[in-house]
Amino acid sequence: MHSKKSDGSDRPSQMARYAQAVGLTAVALTDHDTTEGNARFRSAIEDLNAARNTSIEFIPGCEISCKHEGTGTSTHVLCYFVADDPTSPVQSMLADLRDDRDNRNVKLVRLLQDLGYTKIKKRRIVEIANKPLGEAGRPHFAEAFLEAYPPGSEAPEVAYPDLPTSFATVQSVFDGVLDASARGYIPKANITPAEASRAAAASNAVTVLAHPILTFCKAPKDGSTLTLADKHDILEPIFAEMAAAGVSGAEAYYSRNSPEETAMLVELCRSHGLVATGGSDYHGEKKKDLEIGIGMRSARGTDRELKVPDTVIAELRARRAEPQAPC
Repeated sequence: MHSKKSDGSDRPSQMARYAQAVGLTAVALTDHDTTEGNARFRSAIEDLNAARNTSIEFIPGCEISCKHEGTGTSTHVLCYFVADDPTSPVQSMLADLRDDRDNRNVKLVRLLQDLGYTKIKKRRIVEIANKPLGEAGRPHFAEAFLEAYPPGSEAPEVAYPDLPTSFATVQSVFDGVLDASARGYIPKANITPAEASRAAAASNAVTVLAHPILTFCKAPKDGSTLTLADKHDILEPIFAEMAAAGVSGAEAYYSRNSPEETAMLVELCRSHGLVATGGSDYHGEKKKDLEIGIGMRSARGTDRELKVPDTVIAELRARRAEPQAPC
């Protein structure tokens, strides 16, 4: 789950109430490259537990921006049981990533202007993100594009003929301008999943590969589709690599997975000794089709609702250097 502290729309205290309302037994806040919202989220969960006689377990977390060396793919690694200690290896890594983002966003605005998107302004990005420019994410830039260049608007004089001149969806902004393969991409600091996992282990935390199908199984540019067998063949060596790198699990139970994809991922986790974890990837208004504890909003009340086994927390805790240590 993601709050306003990264690229979500809701405050941590709001999200705690949502988690309680849907009956979750454990919950983690996993904002991108920061744990700033964890203290408020923990406090709200504890207050709800006391007031309503519930026992929701809070797991402090974050989502670390990485790069997969073999494919060059931007890869996210979830980190669980993250302590607030600013001197820990994980927190030091997160601080470095935030410093990198500060510089990268300034460069990104300048690059977009040079590409011809002159309506993309620092001030408007800050207003949309409701935070300093250095803390804004690419989804905030995408919102600025949708506002500045909707279909039917005056087209910008772009620097290259392959650049789009209007945008109807956030995905169209990423595909045309902001994605790693597009002209408006500024490379991130190159932290690998293995480096993130070593920092986590040294901080008594664990790492989990986030949404592997979404990350590694993108539709081919020729318009064809990947079969389930294709996705298995793509992910098999990646799961083996993650296990060897010290990653503890992979997100098998994910909102956008089909039942067949989930079953395939669970089996890959089993065969490589990884914990099959899950989560909704809730972002509030930023991803309106997702709900906390439910997954796809359209799945509410059906057998397609997201169901992550309660045993996952114990399995992840057992992978910590000191399983019973506080966090």
